[in-house]
Amino acid sequence: MTVEEQLNQKQAEVHFLQMRLKNQVSLVNKIKDWLKMELDIDWLPPKTKDEALEDMANDDPLCYGRYECAKGLLEFINDEERKSK
Repeated sequence: MTVEEQLNQKQAEVHFLQMRLKNQVSLVNKIKDWLKMELDIDWLPPKTKDEALEDMANDDPLCYGRYECAKGLLEFINDEERKSK
């Protein structure tokens, strides 16, 4: 294999990796957007956020569990992103 062919192969590999990285970043951003939507509790009756969450925990544990899971996962992703910078 010539040097030019090796260079072309390496450039193709770099391009492929750049595209995969771009797709991964896009996926993480979509996941974060979805998690933020799960944390939006504006649909609950007007109360303080803590009161609304307490009511949700008592009245609808499934929704509260989804909220807590989304909150924890979003915090984890944000923490990991901060660590990697």
